[in-house]
Amino acid sequence: MIGPLLLAAALHAPLMELPAPLPDVEIVDQDGRTHHFYSDLIEGKLVVVNAVYASCTNVCPMMERSFANLQDALGERLGKDVFLISISRDPDRDTPARLKEYGRRFHAKPGWMFVTGRHDAIDRVLRALTGDRALPGGHSTVAWIGNGANGAWLRTYGADEPSQTIELLNEVATRSP
Repeated sequence: MIGPLLLAAALHAPLMELPAPLPDVEIVDQDGRTHHFYSDLIEGKLVVVNAVYASCTNVCPMMERSFANLQDALGERLGKDVFLISISRDPDRDTPARLKEYGRRFHAKPGWMFVTGRHDAIDRVLRALTGDRALPGGHSTVAWIGNGANGAWLRTYGADEPSQTIELLNEVATRSP
């Protein structure tokens, strides 16, 4: 019963502004490739973003299972129309190799990226998205759904059912900020 109420509230809530502009810092993906966070991963794209860390045994695996279900529900849209981004909250320990293995645990497909980087860069990204610092132990269950083409963003529960997230994705894709 609570899920539909949250969905209804999110669909009728105003689009949200991020706590700060997204920085275009260098980050590294699970394959060791360097990207600029905003211009390469967000700008012009429809994204769902969360923050996790590979050694978490609490909330993070629950959120990643939700992303795994979402990637399956998205089907061919994943990596074409919609991109999933999991940002490490523990950039000092979450190396690209460790994140690649973490992604394997959840059967991540192309279109779902795991990113890390220098601590100060990840700290800036997380502060812009959540207001939090890059520290393990942070268990925000927030996911951001954003449209990098029109600047529209919604904040939602990071373990929503895929159908709810897809409905919110469609809403963000068509609404103006």
